[in-house]
Amino acid sequence: MLSNFRLTAIANFAPADFASGVVPNEIKVNGRSTQFAWIFDDNVSVKNPFGVFTNTEPIRHTGIIPRLLLLAPAIFLWWILLLYLSLPMSFKNIVIAASIFFACLLTLTYLARLIDAQLAWTLISILLLILTWGLGASRRASLAAIVATIAGAVLPIFGLLVPFTGLTLSLAGLLSAVWLAVRHWHGWYSLHPEDQRL
Repeated sequence: MLSNFRLTAIANFAPADFASGVVPNEIKVNGRSTQFAWIFDDNVSVKNPFGVFTNTEPIRHTGIIPRLLLLAPAIFLWWILLLYLSLPMSFKNIVIAASIFFACLLTLTYLARLIDAQLAWTLISILLLILTWGLGASRRASLAAIVATIAGAVLPIFGLLVPFTGLTLSLAGLLSAVWLAVRHWHGWYSLHPEDQRL
C-alpha cells in the first residue's frame, strides 16, 4: 500500500508506450523522447508491475504466407487422400509426392519475396502438375493424379493467396467431391490392370 506516490519514466526513443493496464496520468512527447507520469494521491495497491515501456509496435498484419504454412499439413493430407482414392499409391510414391509438395511450398515462400505470391504459385503449380503426371503408370492414372492435384493442392493453396478464400476453397471441395463421385460411383476413368503396377 502506497500513498502520495509519483513515478516518472522518460523514454529517449520513439515510438514508446507503456506496457501495463495502469494508464499514466500524463504523457508528454518532446521530439524523440516520451515522458510518462503516474500520480497517486491516495492509497494505491497494484498486482501487476507498471511503468515499463517499450517501442515494439503490435503485430497486426502477418501476411498470407504464415497462414498458408500453418494450414500446409492439412492441405497435404487432403491431397494425399485424394491421390490415394484416385489411383493406387505405393509408399514410395507417397514419399515422392510429399517431397514435391513441401519443396513447392518452400519455393513459394522465397519466390513470394521477389514477385507476387499468386503469380509465383501459378508458375509453381505448372511444375507441380508436370511432376505429378509421373505418379501414374499409364495415361489414365496420370490424368487421375492431375485432377486430384488440382482439387487437393493447387486450388486450396491458391485459395489462401487470394481475397476470395472461402469461395476458392469451396470450389476445390466441390471439385474433389465431383471427381470422387465420377471416379468411384460411376466408374468413369476406371483404371485398367496395367495401372496397378506402381
